[in-house]
Amino acid sequence: MNEKSIKKSLHQKRKDGGCGMWNYVGIPNMVKIGKYSDLYDDEKTKFWNGVKDGRWNEKGERISNPKSNKNKENTNGKWNN
Repeated sequence: MNEKSIKKSLHQKRKDGGCGMWNYVGIPNMVKIGKYSDLYDDEKTKFWNGVKDGRWNEKGERISNPKSNKNKENTNGKWNN
């Protein structure tokens, strides 16, 4: 495969809905670097669903998952479950 065929393959995969890595890392990164307008409509929807679900903020910056820290408490510098 050459560079052109790889780009074509990745572009087609993105049009077909992408993959987990693209959906959870690539899309918010595109927003973070100012390329929101380059996203497809379904990718924009995935982005705003991620904002609503608390995965990242409106700037595409990853935020901690409140569910993962729900039952943890800091005692004397140690995290307990």
